Amino acid sequence: MGVLSRVAARKILENSLKPMDRIERLVNREIVGRIDAGVTDYDQIADSVNLARERITDAKIAYERVREARNTLRKARKAQEASVKVTESAERASSIASALDKISAAIRFGLSILKEKLNSEIEDLKDTEKLFAPVRKNYEERTKKLEIRLKEIRQRLARIEADRRKQEARIKRKQKRLQTLRQKREAAESQQRQQEQERVDYEELQSSYMQDVIFSESTSAMIT
Repeated sequence: MGVLSRVAARKILENSLKPMDRIERLVNREIVGRIDAGVTDYDQIADSVNLARERITDAKIAYERVREARNTLRKARKAQEASVKVTESAERASSIASALDKISAAIRFGLSILKEKLNSEIEDLKDTEKLFAPVRKNYEERTKKLEIRLKEIRQRLARIEADRRKQEARIKRKQKRLQTLRQKREAAESQQRQQEQERVDYEELQSSYMQDVIFSESTSAMIT
């Protein structure tokens, strides 16, 4: 594989497959894995979802470099093919002259080697160009699946958040109800204690009154 072909293949890998691998690891580990593990810090999970969406956007931008590499590769191949045609023309001319002198024969030999090298480079470039179709399909399919998956996760988080808010609302209603009942009970107990105190006060007052009456009658009897 030629230098340009190797560079193009590396760029294809770096700007299409690797970014999607990183995003999928993020989704599996930091989002789905945490939800399945019962992690309740949904705000942090939501942040990871937003991060994954941002990285998908970045991956789309990176994929544009793959398109640029494809265009560069195509231009390079066409330039090589044009060089082959020029070489072939020169080779035909030198083949005629080679019958006359050794220098022309040497030129013809050199042109033959050059043409062979150019044809080899062209085949390398064609092989590299063939990578674009499956890479594009792989990239588009994985991007679509990730976007659908993230949408489902956001919906799942929304349902979890809605259920959590409903649960919190139920707890608050029960707390309010319990507080009201506690206040009523405390008021009833306070009223009961007040009535009990009033009863005790009444009995003490009555006892004191009876003692005063008895003492007064005894005193009157003694005087008489």
